Amino acid sequence: MLKDGYYAADSTANKILLARKYTHVIAAIATRQKINLRQAMDVFYKSYTYQEMREGISDMHCRSDKYLAEEIEMEAKYDFRNIQTAQQGCENRE
Repeated sequence: MLKDGYYAADSTANKILLARKYTHVIAAIATRQKINLRQAMDVFYKSYTYQEMREGISDMHCRSDKYLAEEIEMEAKYDFRNIQTAQQGCENRE
């Protein structure tokens, strides 16, 4: 909703567009990390960046897919459990 020519602070991204953004970021993670999409989904959905996007914090959804994938990659460097858990979980499913 526009207020004085600007979007109100409480505006949120369309859920369909946000879901589409998630798929692009997941694909970017898979490509950058050389992991399959299932593992990339686990990494993405367990990240703090995803939580920020979902909650509309800092307009993270406005960032590029590459930026978000890099952000999640940096996040994972400090939280190795994220990627390792995703890889182990997927190996157990197969």
